[in-house]
Amino acid sequence: MAAVLINCATKKTTEKYQPVVDSVAAEPTQELISSAESPIDSTVQETTASYDCPRGQAESVVKKAVFPHSIFKLSDDNRTGTETVTLDNDDHLMIKSWGCEYYILTFRFETARFKGDTIDINYWLAKAVILMNEIGKGIDVPIDIPGGTGAVSQLIKEKRSYLLGEEIVYREGSVRGYVTFDRIQKIDDAKFAIEISYASGPY
Repeated sequence: MAAVLINCATKKTTEKYQPVVDSVAAEPTQELISSAESPIDSTVQETTASYDCPRGQAESVVKKAVFPHSIFKLSDDNRTGTETVTLDNDDHLMIKSWGCEYYILTFRFETARFKGDTIDINYWLAKAVILMNEIGKGIDVPIDIPGGTGAVSQLIKEKRSYLLGEEIVYREGSVRGYVTFDRIQKIDDAKFAIEISYASGPY
């Protein structure tokens, strides 16, 4: 897990992350501050403090029948897991399973299939929907991924503006479900990375 959740009662944490959003048009680098953590690519270090979490040990969430060459690794905290997948179209996918009272999955896609300005959040949000729908058959998780992706699609359809880290809620109640779009990154002239998280809780 990229950072220890200081207050597990809600998704809002005291940690902040600064995703670098670098424009394809070579504009000055911009930094956006969001209320969510950067679960995969973060400079925030996890402390070794021991505390109780309702969420148990992370397990593989990829169906081997669909993605036979996926690799799952359990972190030293014995609770966080990372799974890497090379997709048929040469896209790369990393899935991080983390959280305390919340069960959170962060999907990081690295792809050369799309190209756009990294400050155009809605453009990349729409691409995240495409990518999540493509991998859906190969993911087995206790989170309503289709419900979350559907909520993102609805936001796009309504042409609502969106800020990185903003919760897109698809289930209200004592156990909430929501999605956050966390990061847009230009890796090189041909490849981009985006990160989107699905969360459920508290438990």
